[in-house]
This record gives sequence, C-alpha cells and structure tokens, in this order.
Amino acid sequence: MNKNIRPVTDKDNEIMEIVKTKKIFKGDNYCVDCKKNCRDDKKDYYMVKNYLWIKYGVDHAELCIDCLENRIGRKLNANDILVCEVTMNKNYYTREILLNA
Repeated sequence: MNKNIRPVTDKDNEIMEIVKTKKIFKGDNYCVDCKKNCRDDKKDYYMVKNYLWIKYGVDHAELCIDCLENRIGRKLNANDILVCEVTMNKNYYTREILLNA
C-alpha cells in the first residue's frame, strides 16, 4: 500500500454525497436551475452582494442572472450588484443597471 494514500473517512464520504446530490463540481458552468451554460452570455458573468447570494444563490455553483432574478421575484437593482471589475467592465447588463441608478 502506498504510504501517501490515506484511507477514506466518513467525512470524505459525506463530502462526496454533497457533490453528487448538488452536482457541484469545480469548473461546472451550468446554471443549476435552467441548465444553460453560464459562459455563453456575458450577462451571466456577474457578482451580487453577499446578503443576496446567501439568501437566493447556490453556494459555489452557477446560477444565470435570469434564474437569480426569478428566485428573487424581481429584476436586480443597483443596491444588489457588487461594484467591481466584473460588473462594470465585463457585464453589459449589470453595467447598465449601475450607470442608470
């Protein structure tokens, strides 16, 4: 047996079950609600404030902006969006919201 390989623990099994059931994989770019690829539209490359993501988001997985707005029950406004490089320079949708506030 390789000395660098440790035995699988109950914690390892618990983490793998979470990954399997929530389908959270590093690099997975698909919206958990509608299954669209979030890298196909720059509108889906965004950042919102922590309070909003904690309440409506999906932890470390992806959620397209339309599905986030559906979960919230309204369109995003300037108070929801984190002002940063992503929202100001890489996302036309959030930039317009912030500039028109």
